[in-house]
Amino acid sequence: MGPSEIRTRPDDLADLTDEWRRLAAELDGTSYFVSPDWILGWWETLGGGRDAEVAVWRGPSGRLDAVVGLVRSDQRLHRRVPLPIAAWTNLGSGSGAADHCGWPVRPARLDEVRGWVAGKAAGGPLLLTNLDPETGVPLVPDSARRVAVSACPRLDIPPDGQPPGRSAGFRKQLRAYGRKLERRQVSFRWIGSEQMSAALLDAVFQLHERRWSTLGKRSSFNRASQGLHQALIDRAGPGHGQGASAADGGLHGHRNHRRGAAL
Repeated sequence: MGPSEIRTRPDDLADLTDEWRRLAAELDGTSYFVSPDWILGWWETLGGGRDAEVAVWRGPSGRLDAVVGLVRSDQRLHRRVPLPIAAWTNLGSGSGAADHCGWPVRPARLDEVRGWVAGKAAGGPLLLTNLDPETGVPLVPDSARRVAVSACPRLDIPPDGQPPGRSAGFRKQLRAYGRKLERRQVSFRWIGSEQMSAALLDAVFQLHERRWSTLGKRSSFNRASQGLHQALIDRAGPGHGQGASAADGGLHGHRNHRRGAAL
């Protein structure tokens, strides 16, 4: 069976966001990059003006079963092919530093979604990128061919009181860094999604620019993505959205204080 409906504009999905968010939260292993916060924020900013289709599957009772978005954009299908080709790709991937991408799909709908994506590939080029190996790759059509692999590891965060990481050397290094920060009177605090603001976002960009300017290098995290991050802040709410880790402190013998923040 095909999708229950297909929507082609971000505004058309406004009534779906709460259900979509709940669906993504119910499925094991799905990342922030399959949520409506990221997908619609990306589509409205970095993906503005591009043709896209969001297919929606519902069960007989009306329950939301799957949300699958594809966008048409210029893609280099292989590093040896220098000219970009207009192709379908997963909505929200690519520019903006998304990773562990995919779609929220209930297990019973996997074959149907894979078949629908394969149908899009039959009509023209298809390049799926930045996929999560556990939740995104199973949705790739059987006829697809892998052209590139990039490592993007996750760090499992253990419960309170348990040491992070499996390596004794890594844990020792963390303790050493912790003692160094304590000597410099540096403290950390978490800023939740509901406390994020345009002013804080601007501070993050300023600190990042200062750091990379000192190194004499360029970073892919730049003002071109500021609109995207502001859209993510605007869509945030209790239990979902961007947060930040802020460091406050100063050096002994110095009057100035140093502050930093990272998304």
